[in-house]
Amino acid sequence: MNRGTSVFSQLMQFIPHEEFQKCVARYRGNYKVKTFSCYDQFLCMTFAQRKTLRKPNCGLPSAPMWSPSSRTGR
Repeated sequence: MNRGTSVFSQLMQFIPHEEFQKCVARYRGNYKVKTFSCYDQFLCMTFAQRKTLRKPNCGLPSAPMWSPSSRTGR
């Protein structure tokens, strides 16, 4: 049974909500938003990023390096 706050909740405590809202207001981020606010999107994206940081080698495979000699047709 979980008796404390989650790790994600503890991480989000480091980000000042008022400062985030000032940036949103400055750049009119919530202009014409009905339900899914900038802060909600930020929370979702941060949560998803946390999931990928847990398993760094499960991401996309890296692309091969491009070099002029690797071009086809020469």
